[in-house]
Amino acid sequence: GLLHTLLEAGSLDAAKSKYGHVDLGDDAILGTGGKGAEDKKKQRNLLALDKWSSQELLCLQNERKIIRPDGILIDRTAFVVTGHPVPDGWSSTHFETLQEAVAAADDGQILVVQAGRHSVGSRPLFLDKRLRIEGVKDRNAVPDPSALVPRIPDVQRLKDPDTTQVDLEYVRSEARIFSDYGEPVIVVNASGVQVLGLTISQRINFRMKDHGDLQGLLARTAVDIIGGSSVFRECSFSSDAGVACRVQGGSSPFFSKCEFEFSAHQGLWVGDGSTGRVEDCRFAECRLANLQIESGADPVILRCKIFQSYGCGVRVTDKGKGLLMGNQIYSNKSSNVCVDDEAEPIFRGNAVYEGSADGIMVMSNGLGTFEDNDIRNNDGSGVVIMSGGEPTLSMNTIHRNRAHGIFVTGDGHGFIRRNEIFQNVLAGIYIDAESNPSISHNRVSNGLGTGITVADDGEGRIEDNDIFLNKLCGIEVRTGGNPLVQANRIYEGIGVGVKVTNDGRGTFRENQIYRNSHAGVVLENGANPIFEGNAIFEGETDGVNCSSYSTGEFVKNKIMKNTLMGVVITRHANPKFVQNEVSANRRSGFQVADSGRGQLEGNDVCFNVEAGIRIESDGKPLIEKDNRVHDGYEDGILVSWGGAGVIRGNRIYQNKKSGIRIDGGNPLLRKNMIYLGCLHGCLVTGKSSARIERNDFFQNQVCAIRVDGGSAPVLKKNLIHDGKGDGLVVGSTGRGVYELNRIFMNAGAGVKVEKNADPELLENQINNGNGVGLHLQPGAKGRYVGNDIAANYGDQLRIEGNKLGSGDLYFENNRVDWSFQPSFKHPDLAPIIRQQVRNH
Repeated sequence: GLLHTLLEAGSLDAAKSKYGHVDLGDDAILGTGGKGAEDKKKQRNLLALDKWSSQELLCLQNERKIIRPDGILIDRTAFVVTGHPVPDGWSSTHFETLQEAVAAADDGQILVVQAGRHSVGSRPLFLDKRLRIEGVKDRNAVPDPSALVPRIPDVQRLKDPDTTQVDLEYVRSEARIFSDYGEPVIVVNASGVQVLGLTISQRINFRMKDHGDLQGLLARTAVDIIGGSSVFRECSFSSDAGVACRVQGGSSPFFSKCEFEFSAHQGLWVGDGSTGRVEDCRFAECRLANLQIESGADPVILRCKIFQSYGCGVRVTDKGKGLLMGNQIYSNKSSNVCVDDEAEPIFRGNAVYEGSADGIMVMSNGLGTFEDNDIRNNDGSGVVIMSGGEPTLSMNTIHRNRAHGIFVTGDGHGFIRRNEIFQNVLAGIYIDAESNPSISHNRVSNGLGTGITVADDGEGRIEDNDIFLNKLCGIEVRTGGNPLVQANRIYEGIGVGVKVTNDGRGTFRENQIYRNSHAGVVLENGANPIFEGNAIFEGETDGVNCSSYSTGEFVKNKIMKNTLMGVVITRHANPKFVQNEVSANRRSGFQVADSGRGQLEGNDVCFNVEAGIRIESDGKPLIEKDNRVHDGYEDGILVSWGGAGVIRGNRIYQNKKSGIRIDGGNPLLRKNMIYLGCLHGCLVTGKSSARIERNDFFQNQVCAIRVDGGSAPVLKKNLIHDGKGDGLVVGSTGRGVYELNRIFMNAGAGVKVEKNADPELLENQINNGNGVGLHLQPGAKGRYVGNDIAANYGDQLRIEGNKLGSGDLYFENNRVDWSFQPSFKHPDLAPIIRQQVRNH
């Protein structure tokens, strides 16, 4: 309608006069010239026309799309480039070559290039004024076909120079402009240049001299934009020699629906501080990068398809910038995206997928921001950060890559925040080689490997992430890795929650590690991490498993409600546990076995279904400094066959069975408080030879200490008092040395020696008991020297059926207070006791 209104009037001024148009500054007001409906329609068309500049009027698009893509021959003043000699009478508006047409054109001129092939030879087309160059693809789209010279193939034209024939190639071919000598096809150094619907090719039909691999500003190029703001629409660029299109010199072109493909170097190269905008374009099959941005350039790339490059899909380098949004970048041979050399682009909302290598590579001090991208199905890793790269990755979806989701290596850094990382074949995030990224608020899940791996001296700050449902382990640290892992939730893994192995280190603080199918935490092969303030609970096996010479330190963690043990220490592991709560595990709180070591200090071990601490099979822990082992459903501490270790300065109380049970083990017990046990304070059995020194046994239900089963412990300087049963019981076949102990105020016997027991009691104090002081049952044996037995409410000494001095029962220098001996009131017993003592 705009076109018809203008053409009917003949000119813009005539149209204004006819339809009464008045121009009042910024507001255009219709006059009263046209009264009918058709006139009013034309008035509206004219009003719209007047809002366009003179040049823009020449570029209007009408309903029939008269010249593709959006130009039109309004006043028939456009120049036509034929590509063949021009017939007589056409020379004022028709030109054989583009160079001739451009030289004759005024500023703002339209040049229409007929379909077919046009060569610029060795002279680039230099555009330094406002021009509009349009390629015509369809003869039938032109309102006046006679304005275009019919094209005849060269061979036919030479045989029969009949210009009335129409070249059939015309209707099916594009307007192609090319150079054959490695020179640029077009050089642009002006604003207002518009190029539409051309195919621009730089071809090489000779063998070039080898000048090395010239890149960037030195490379050959088909189109060289060296200044100004130009427009390219629906054009196709290619180069057999170098770059299809190069933007330099601070230029700011606009590309729309163009194709950059089949180039020896890059499809589009933007550098030298240039900007510009690229929309809805197609980049394909270039030998180096389909799109390269460098040297401080900052273009905007929107909604493009960038694929099947033999190198990178997009490369941003040498402090290049750029905003890339809504693009599809896929199926490139090298990385789909490569950012290096301090480049700092922004990638937002792109799909980066199915690359033959990595999805995104940030290297050599590259920077950049990557937001809300979909990075998937790449043959390598989704994102690789290396060699000092430090990008920011946020709110991306990184999934189904055939290697790692994110791989940070070679001193890589970066900020990885709020990403969804899932279903990658190897690690969700892999950090190694002294890399140190910051990883926070991500969801890392459903990996076929680990959630996060830190290896080979890698570091990193891993904070407030959700890591779950990974097949191997949630977090793995190995071979010198040393991350800070803080406030994460590591749960429901198919494997281990956290695994530290092969000299791995790391600091783990305030994490929640729970409901993993295997152990919550595994340390092995020389691992030496620090765990502080974590909650490790509801695992389907052990809470913590330390083995194979691992060390490490666990401070103020909560290890509870695990299906098996709270903590397992085996195979020469030697970790340190300080002030942890180890509770409500369905088996033991701690198990130290198979030559395990370990140091336990100040832990609260309670409410475990089996023993609070279990030591066996050459386990030798150091358990000291006020561990509280209480309220267990079985023994407080169990030292079984082959177990040893030092148990010193602890409180062991209110356990359903014995406070300490030694069954074949040989530990050292020193300065512990063992009280309120539902059975024994300490039960020694299984041929044990434990050493028990300076402990305080009191208020135990059955007896403070019971020794039987062929055991021969050494008890020295212990306090055994206020028991609700006997103080010390040496049961059948029990032996051992009992020296300098104070045994007092027990409800039953102070010391009871049962049949066949053969202890050695030396200088003990047995007094103030509510029962017998020393009770030797029939068949009891032993050596009793220098003991002080007094003030017991029962007999001080009761010997049943034994004969002193017979060799099996030996008394020497014992001090017995006979002033209170209730059995003297019984005539049958008193003579026997007097006679034994007098004869001895």
